[in-house]
Amino acid sequence: MDIAHYLPYLVNRAGQQFVTAFTPSLAAEGQDIQSWRVLFVLNQRGAMKVGELSRLTSINVSTLSRLLDRMEKKGLLKRTPDPADARSIGLELTLEGREVFERLRPAAEALEARALQVMSEEEGAELRRLLNKLHGGMSGVAKIGNDMAARKTLMISGRFCGPSTSGHGGYTAGQLARYIDGPAEVTLRRPIPMDRSLGLVTEGDSIRLMDGDDEVAVAHPAEFSMDPIAAPTLEEAEQAEQSFLAEEDHLYPHCFVCGPQREAGDGLRVFAGIIPGRRYACARWFPDAGLAREDGRIDDPFVWALLDCPAYFGMDLGKTFVLTGRMAVKILDRPWAEEPYIVAGWKTGQDGRKHFAGSAIFDTRGKAMAVSTSTWIEPRMS
Repeated sequence: MDIAHYLPYLVNRAGQQFVTAFTPSLAAEGQDIQSWRVLFVLNQRGAMKVGELSRLTSINVSTLSRLLDRMEKKGLLKRTPDPADARSIGLELTLEGREVFERLRPAAEALEARALQVMSEEEGAELRRLLNKLHGGMSGVAKIGNDMAARKTLMISGRFCGPSTSGHGGYTAGQLARYIDGPAEVTLRRPIPMDRSLGLVTEGDSIRLMDGDDEVAVAHPAEFSMDPIAAPTLEEAEQAEQSFLAEEDHLYPHCFVCGPQREAGDGLRVFAGIIPGRRYACARWFPDAGLAREDGRIDDPFVWALLDCPAYFGMDLGKTFVLTGRMAVKILDRPWAEEPYIVAGWKTGQDGRKHFAGSAIFDTRGKAMAVSTSTWIEPRMS
């Protein structure tokens, strides 16, 4: 590999030259390259949600959220309710923000023109086309790198527990499912060890999670259809949370998803309760930026985790002790960070010690974002 021909190096070197040349103009306006991207995109595209802004600026949601807070304090942008849904927040430039952009525009245009002096107009157009093509193909490159690194071992952090001594079933299933193309089904064989490396073994289109010679879980592609219940409203979900079981009655108070003893920002703190007379449990969910991928959408393991616990509460089993045995999930449209959602779970059947449930995540308009079926097992009592 020759650095003079290594594409990532060449692209980064050229980009850094632009940044270096533009920095004095940005600094004179109290801006940096990231805030310039925000100004540029919002000036051109108008109001948008944080997830879309993250995608267009190539700034991950966590970093972008802090940047937006600073820009709002400077009076450069404002948050406004979506006219179609007052609970959803959009971002747009203020008059001051647009004025700052216009003051920076001449320097940005001059910088681009100076760079293009070394090539013909046709070469400049071709360069733009190739760079857009390169950007469009990078998601596949990232997945290849992910697969090569992640398929060897997997470690479930102690943060992501169900019971305090083992990993959360839904979260772990979602970690395995990320390596399956499309909808997946995961069978959990035994409690999930935490904070140590577990082996990943690919066999055909399946992947097995191994603790030494013991199979912990196995994932494979799945095709299933499931008609979710009619979506509860955000107000109904808030009402249902009031009937969530008392903290002293919770079997796993430190559960990553539903544990009441987890702090906000550490656990999901989703407390699905049942409204009297309804056949499902539901709760609100406000995913924070720390759960998102770089494109602003929630990473798959957190979607799987969220679909797990509400299914249990939706079966309304009282003091019957059951364990997650199998989950199948179909993600229809990945949720965005910092947008409100409703999650619901309900019972679909029973066969002896096996209990069956469905669950779904809805946006505030009632659109299903992800659906799941699950099998829960009553352990044999010796």
